[in-house]
Amino acid sequence: MFDNIQYVYVAYIAIGLIVVLCYSWQRFDEPTFPNKETLPHAVEPIQYLFTGRAYKRARLIYLCGAVLLYVLLILAGPQLVKLIPGASQSNVPLEAWPLLVALILVGFMPNSNIEWLMAIERWLRRGVHELFLVPTGIVRTIGVLEYANYDPPASVLAGIADSERDKLQKDLAAFRGSLEYKWARATLLRESLDVKGGDGNPLMGDSFAPFEQDLKGIKERYSQLELQMRLAERKEQLEDSVDGLLKRMYAYIAWGIRRQSRSERAVFRNLETLGFDIPPVSNRRVFDVVVPAALLVALITFLFWVGHDAMFPPPEQAGSDSIVTSLSSAMAAGLMYGYAVYAALRSRSRQIEDGAWMQRSPKCYLPIAVRAGLFSWAIIVASTVLMTVWSWAFGQPPDWRFLPEFIATALPWVAAGAAASCLIAMLLSGDVRRTTRGDRLRDALILGCLLGVAVAFANDVQGALKDSIHHTPRNYLEIIYAGAAVGLAGVACGMVIGFMAPNACRSNIVTPFSAEMAKALDRGLQAARESLGSDEAARTWLFTPRTDLGGITPAEAVQHTQLDRVKQILAEEARRQKRGQTVVSLNPPEGRRVAGG
Repeated sequence: MFDNIQYVYVAYIAIGLIVVLCYSWQRFDEPTFPNKETLPHAVEPIQYLFTGRAYKRARLIYLCGAVLLYVLLILAGPQLVKLIPGASQSNVPLEAWPLLVALILVGFMPNSNIEWLMAIERWLRRGVHELFLVPTGIVRTIGVLEYANYDPPASVLAGIADSERDKLQKDLAAFRGSLEYKWARATLLRESLDVKGGDGNPLMGDSFAPFEQDLKGIKERYSQLELQMRLAERKEQLEDSVDGLLKRMYAYIAWGIRRQSRSERAVFRNLETLGFDIPPVSNRRVFDVVVPAALLVALITFLFWVGHDAMFPPPEQAGSDSIVTSLSSAMAAGLMYGYAVYAALRSRSRQIEDGAWMQRSPKCYLPIAVRAGLFSWAIIVASTVLMTVWSWAFGQPPDWRFLPEFIATALPWVAAGAAASCLIAMLLSGDVRRTTRGDRLRDALILGCLLGVAVAFANDVQGALKDSIHHTPRNYLEIIYAGAAVGLAGVACGMVIGFMAPNACRSNIVTPFSAEMAKALDRGLQAARESLGSDEAARTWLFTPRTDLGGITPAEAVQHTQLDRVKQILAEEARRQKRGQTVVSLNPPEGRRVAGG
């Protein structure tokens, strides 16, 4: 039977849970990104930027994360009050702690604007938004529209006078970088916005209703530019204004199309209906790269620690306890390094799609490092909590006062996850045809050695922090041994990941896993063959990194919906080669007589 204090404690937990859920339900709609030119005026509620029903799923995930944070803070106990400015642990009754946590989370308590707690909430909300491509999906769709060829549908051309229609079609066939082409495209898109829903046009009124203010602004900007185009003597001065108008049109189309589409694939199908020639699009099958490596890492970690405990038995620990502990370490390692690979591939892929990736830029690696590092830290904490709950289920209730200390001392493990993720992204540079066993061994050695150092560093710093808190002296041999044992496990995990993951990613570019990606690669190869003249030259060009693509290969750019951009680079490359041949023919080597000279 529960006594009165226990009943009050449970009641406060229930009340606090309701408070957190109600607050988080509304808080999810607050944007975690600046309102840029490519975003609509109606970013609140943020649901207008999600595809189909993804908004409900995203908010459910966020609510689960908020509840999990609430539960962890309750388990930490009233001693966590030490981290609240101006608060005292003696003034906090144990039974009222759950309600106090809830009020602190929602910001209702005085002095409850705790920066580290608010940062965790913002990180959680931003992570859920980014998981569902908000706002990166909008930016990606706008980038696709900028590079895609445009052939207006018949419903758009039917509303234009015959004389003007002929001129627009002629201008649309001109050079893509010319002002005539851009203005013709803007005019046809302006006409397309007025035939919503007609003849299968996916610009449906209901999906675009929240953006009426933005549409009004687009029409006003077009009318002003149309007048300036007629009166200006030097129309070239208006090119930047036309580019800005086009980008705003692309953004408006992207908002509504994404809102009415149930998936990313449906988004691009609807854009094709509008007349845009969208390159083949398919989800890059990260599962095929991540899961095999993560499972093998978990197996090796389990065998490593079982073997270690068999040779050096820990004091007062039975063999069954060793197996359970080794299994926990294996699960944590598999999740940690599996997510490190996932974060590297996904973040790198999204930056490539946004045109922001630079292979040698530290700025591009920062979000990869932060995401993978924080996840590694969270996995370490979660695995410890799960092991404690497991012991609690078959033993005495634990003293949860250790949790705040463990959360703080586990922070050095951020370095391990960040190092693994950034190294994966770095190893993907260079010619993607490097798939020999020697290349794979080189990657394995690089990642294994560096990850082993990072893991040993994280373990030793964590141990030193614990020793400092508890004033427990250890000699250097004990510190070196502890770091070496964990470091060897890190070396083994790093070698497995380095041997498998980079090679799988390169193979996916050279020989794509999916049929859609294979079609995109074939189109890129055909364009390179037509421009460069031979299949060998085309393959060399397609699989070699280029600085004008951020250090990635054209083949990888093609698989990130940038086929039209690759074609533009190919056209410029062909023109440069042609000019070079012309210069050579006009400047023969010395000693050779020119006809007529």
